[in-house]
Amino acid sequence: MASSCATASAHAKSTRWKQCLCPFTSRTSTSPAHSLALSSSAYACPRSRHTSFSARHKNPSSPGAPAASGLIQGSSTPEVLGHTTRHMVTMFSTSALLGGHPVGSEEVGVHECDAADAGAVREGLGAGAHRHVGSISATPFVPYYNLPNAMSNADAGDSDEVILDAPGFIRVYKSGRVERFLPVDFAPPSTDATTGVSSKDVVILADACVSARVYLPAPPCPGKLPVLVFFHGGGFCLGSAFDAAVHAHSNRLAAAAGVIVVSVEYRLAPEHPVPALYGDAWAALQWVAAHAAGRGPEPWLTAYADLGRVHVGGESAGANIAHHAAMRAGSEVLGHGVKLSSLVLIHPYFLGGESSETDEMGVALLRELVRLWPVVCPGTSGCDGDPLINPMAEGAPNLASLGCRRVLVCVGGKDPMRGRGRLYCEKLKGSGWRGEVEDWEADGQGHGFHLSCPMSAEAEAQVRVIAEFLSYG
Repeated sequence: MASSCATASAHAKSTRWKQCLCPFTSRTSTSPAHSLALSSSAYACPRSRHTSFSARHKNPSSPGAPAASGLIQGSSTPEVLGHTTRHMVTMFSTSALLGGHPVGSEEVGVHECDAADAGAVREGLGAGAHRHVGSISATPFVPYYNLPNAMSNADAGDSDEVILDAPGFIRVYKSGRVERFLPVDFAPPSTDATTGVSSKDVVILADACVSARVYLPAPPCPGKLPVLVFFHGGGFCLGSAFDAAVHAHSNRLAAAAGVIVVSVEYRLAPEHPVPALYGDAWAALQWVAAHAAGRGPEPWLTAYADLGRVHVGGESAGANIAHHAAMRAGSEVLGHGVKLSSLVLIHPYFLGGESSETDEMGVALLRELVRLWPVVCPGTSGCDGDPLINPMAEGAPNLASLGCRRVLVCVGGKDPMRGRGRLYCEKLKGSGWRGEVEDWEADGQGHGFHLSCPMSAEAEAQVRVIAEFLSYG
């Protein structure tokens, strides 16, 4: 649902309650009708609006060359030739990435291939490199070790039944085949010219291909900096931490709040059904916590992070993920003495219950999201009673067990899910949770407006609100 980019400043409303007892983002699809189905390796690093895939690179293609270890990042640019779509596949090696010190990408091969031609994709990657290659175009998602068989059956989906069709976004078939149409505009890690924030990519779970982009504010740093572990949106099945809009937003958050942002690239559904991404989120928090007392693999965190001030947050579906991470932190320890300080929910993706939405487009969007949920979370009891998508449901875990001291909820005045965000605040306030809740609303703005209109007065105001909130954490 597109949001308005009004230049006039919104009359934002902010309310604070204290109880101290001591989605899809709004992006327009311009992608041609081509698809990408990933294998169980979900470390997809898209490049510039192209369908993308990733692979573990173990051996160089040149005989006698030294062994390399890292990630292959690739993109395929579709070109329709008659009734056949062919793909120019470019692969990039980021071997230094696993060591946490990326030095840029090296192009290692460019190949033209049919959708089912796995050999052409593997050529140039080296022996064994097909181990985690994602299948390209109209290919069922399968474990990487079955990939060659899956590639040979790429055309088997001609009579495949569609179980979900969200035009312009995603199409899912009964066989498990997935087509994504919303492009990801890949932005490389860099030093941002506007904010001076530096970023780098790191690996969190190599086997599961869960990674993150770390953002460090420009020097000089006034002592140790808080950490914000952040999750992007996309309905649990779309989006990337490496998308240009998400990257730019992370730069702004890091600069405005003076925090180290760890933006997590988690695995996507339906290839990895919910709740897999909740496990990825917890792993990311544990990875951050492992840097306590100057230990851990990432030097930016060991040198600059104040792990006594660790925050978790997200936008849309990422806000849902952040909520569940904070709930888990209330019942489990992260380790190394690290605890969560606060939770930031931007346009949270909660469904279920009765809706007061009257806008026709908003009603239609909610209806589509309700249809999407059982596809990304098989076996769900439905949006009304499933606490994963409706934490306010009857019988859901008590919000009083939320494992942080402070919560900020940001909503847009025209976001169809704004009512769920407000209800979350009310339920949390009445749960007996011993903490402080703030909510903030941008009048007249839709879901994900800060990504579709990042320079609007409302988007800038939202960043300031989040920065101020984190400064007290």
